[in-house]
Amino acid sequence: MLCNRAASVGIMNNKINFLIILLSCIILLFYANTNAHSFLLDEIVASVNNRSVTLNELYFFGNFRTILYKKHGNFNEKFNNNQLKRLLDIYINRILILNDERGINIITIRNSAVNNFIKKFKNEYRLKYKNLKFSNFLARFGYNNERFFYFIKDILIEREFIVKRLKLFFNISRSKTEAINLKGKQVELFERKELTADLKNWIKRLRKNAKIDIISKNF
Repeated sequence: MLCNRAASVGIMNNKINFLIILLSCIILLFYANTNAHSFLLDEIVASVNNRSVTLNELYFFGNFRTILYKKHGNFNEKFNNNQLKRLLDIYINRILILNDERGINIITIRNSAVNNFIKKFKNEYRLKYKNLKFSNFLARFGYNNERFFYFIKDILIEREFIVKRLKLFFNISRSKTEAINLKGKQVELFERKELTADLKNWIKRLRKNAKIDIISKNF
């Protein structure tokens, strides 16, 4: 009697386990079909001062740049290893620049400026990808509106800090600057050669003092 009961319990447990596995497979298949081209399991590819960088972040950043700079290319295109290495290199530089700014805290970006940027970016997005809602675009890479807001805010902080940092700390003379009209405002920019050289030296110093670990074998 006890043996029969134990056998019945064992069979029931096996059925339950089978149903759990089956349900999991159905969920995974549904997720894969509704999130085509997204990563089912994300991967940490690098660490910058103990701040992890994931593959989804790089793909989101790559697609963001495609839309921002109006580059030709399909949504979520399959970036090759060289493209991913380039994106990772830029992304690491961004993290280091933002960390440097937070140590000084001299840049203030208003929420209205962030919202204006987002509005313009969404317009560009809708022109390029009419069949995919913007919220779905964000979700494919693990982003939502709030995370995207702070992503854009960091973009604007980085841009402002680069100019201000170069002007404050590299002592480029006013005679070597030129004023150009950008979005209705007069913005001082340095001569291209001077700017490029100083920016590279700054990045080299930041990277030299940073703890950068490339975790993925593909990089």
